[in-house]
Amino acid sequence: MPYTLTQFKSKVSEIVQDDAAKLTSTERDGFIQEAMKIYSKHRPRDVVREFAGNGTYDYAFITYLKSWVKDFSTLLKVEYPADERDPEYVDEDDFTIVTKAAGQYLRFLADTPPATETIRVIYTALHLLIDAVVTISIATPAVIGYVAHGLNLGDAIKFATTGALPTGITAGAIYYIIADGLTANAFEISATPGGAAINTSGTQSGTHTLGFSTIPAIDEDAVANLAASLCSGALASAYAQASDSTITADSVDHKSKSQEYASRARIQKQNYLNHIGLKEGDVAPASVIKDFDIGYPDGTDRLTHPRRSR
Repeated sequence: MPYTLTQFKSKVSEIVQDDAAKLTSTERDGFIQEAMKIYSKHRPRDVVREFAGNGTYDYAFITYLKSWVKDFSTLLKVEYPADERDPEYVDEDDFTIVTKAAGQYLRFLADTPPATETIRVIYTALHLLIDAVVTISIATPAVIGYVAHGLNLGDAIKFATTGALPTGITAGAIYYIIADGLTANAFEISATPGGAAINTSGTQSGTHTLGFSTIPAIDEDAVANLAASLCSGALASAYAQASDSTITADSVDHKSKSQEYASRARIQKQNYLNHIGLKEGDVAPASVIKDFDIGYPDGTDRLTHPRRSR
């Protein structure tokens, strides 16, 4: 069961065992977000985004690829037109990323998708672990009014509120985003990935806490160990700096504590690396190159996306 951010904080604190409370909650939370960035480099989050063409060749990331992070994200596949029986992947020479004053854009170099056709983009993004207090209106079956939610198809969410929710929605239960972009900042939810939308009885508006995490359940404990290793390393440094006490016994105690937390940090980090399948010092690839120049088995070109002479 995916953790909410609050549950993740508790898990990290249990691993660290900072009984003297030398590490502030703000510092711990900062290390958790740092661990999320490190984990994202090792196992990026794949985001699938679908949208209709608009009769132009430029599509703003801020509108269509909201989770894109400059200098981190990578375009994996551009499928157009989407949902053909034999998938049509745009050749990597037929699209590019351009930067304008308004931000980055996906530019089609050989196509101008009309509104009657769908574009499907798969790209990498940072993982998210957030508890957000939002004002929402829950109708049948859409959840609307969550401004700038930044969620994507397949993301897991929880309603962490203990307040009144409509029949069909349970506080603390896991739901999955199955439709996005119904209206501005709207999405539908299901109890199972790709399942049927939940039909609620009545409408319940108000302020609720919405928790969501993109960390796969199988990786949660490993990422918690990574965050704990950062916390333990900070505690080791803190005790080392305090070991110059004029009281000998106190100085020895601080040195012992420093060594203890340094040892814990190594073990916690190794637990993470073992789970991810990395060795100390391994570096994730900076980019991935994929060949989408796919032709028919007999070697002829596709009708709608022929290969250009090279």
